Amino acid sequence: MCVTIVFTITTVRCVLEGMFFMSFGQNLKNLRCAKLPPLTQTDLANAIGVTQRKISFLETGASEPSLKDIAALCRYFNVSADFLLGLPRNMDYPEQL
Repeated sequence: MCVTIVFTITTVRCVLEGMFFMSFGQNLKNLRCAKLPPLTQTDLANAIGVTQRKISFLETGASEPSLKDIAALCRYFNVSADFLLGLPRNMDYPEQL
């Protein structure tokens, strides 16, 4: 199985056998909107200690998340970083890099 991980300024995507997985920004927006009642960008920003503008930039791909952002979002939504970054569940990781 051939796995290529492509990191860009705007998105983190995994291409696995020709299938595209959702970007970080799209996953973040989906998680935010799936809350009941749906969270505004401002609500989420206040909950994790960033600005609404930062959430907007993350969702649109205008900004990359820091490790601190990823950790805070994973804790808030109770999801893994792999899920948030859009990596497939069945991804084979190499033994050594």
